[in-house]
Amino acid sequence: MNRFDNLSVLLDNEQYFFQLFAKHLKEINPLAEKVLFHQLFFIKRHIGDDFLHYVVEHRLTLALENGLKTKCRVYSISFSGHGRRSMYQAMSLVYGNKFGSGEVVIPKPLWYEEKTMSFFYLGIPGDTLLEHLKNGHLNLDYFKKIAHALRRLHATKSPAGIFKIHDFSLNYLDPTAVLSRPQNNQDPMKAAILKQLGNLSHLKAEFIKDKNILSHGDFHPENIIIDKFDSARLALIDFSEVCLAPCYYDLASFLLQLRLMSLGYLDAKTYRQIEKTILRYYFGQTKLSAEVTRGLHLYQAWTALKNAIYSMIFIEEHNRHYAAYLISLSVEFSQKIK
Repeated sequence: MNRFDNLSVLLDNEQYFFQLFAKHLKEINPLAEKVLFHQLFFIKRHIGDDFLHYVVEHRLTLALENGLKTKCRVYSISFSGHGRRSMYQAMSLVYGNKFGSGEVVIPKPLWYEEKTMSFFYLGIPGDTLLEHLKNGHLNLDYFKKIAHALRRLHATKSPAGIFKIHDFSLNYLDPTAVLSRPQNNQDPMKAAILKQLGNLSHLKAEFIKDKNILSHGDFHPENIIIDKFDSARLALIDFSEVCLAPCYYDLASFLLQLRLMSLGYLDAKTYRQIEKTILRYYFGQTKLSAEVTRGLHLYQAWTALKNAIYSMIFIEEHNRHYAAYLISLSVEFSQKIK
């Protein structure tokens, strides 16, 4: 018997959620008086010997006090060891710091349930920024807004002791022990990754003196939503890897993953235009200092190495080649640091 069997029974139980939403009705919508309909869809449903990870979309129809009906989507994320409690804490903190309204928002956090280790939040309908780019829609105003929003996020003061400090350790680079899986034990790429990790750790100790600030932790174009009903409004989503880190972490993650995700969709000139826009509106200047440039190169090297490990989950030849390319890209960025 898996130690998560009892919990998974609850998380698979539609009636359990129906009753839970009835209990929390006013948190979902202050004008609601009854849940009329509930249907759940599993986005992720992973149950292992030592972990559990659910992402569920709940489609609700609510009766309002004025006799009308409304529909909404609530998302729940469950993770063993209360791994999403910090996500709830971060989104509650950020939502209350001018991200509940305006041109860049985050989804409204609802509650965290200890019993099922689940965080609930109100969904924002729309397409990802990456989807818009792939469909040929380039709006540089979006990137100006993203840069300004990232500055506001990074300026958010967090209580001491809640969020973990990011470091260049194997625990952060490979949290699910991909390198220790059978297909990777004898692969030369494992040794190359460990060597590059040591190199990056040394560079970070030598060159990065910036303070740690509240960071999204997984900032990339698929974690930005363009509101379906207001195309001028963006939403930042998925704070599951929230941490404390220098500002370069989120910036480098976004820029490198935009570059990798948009291969075949954005030409080099357009990518450079986006990159310049992001950095100019974040730092407020066009010419970056050597210190800032080093920081960006270092965290791009880190992001490339982390993505390489993700590719090593898979055994297909094209994934192995892609992992090797990402390792070489990480080395390339680190060599730019003087």
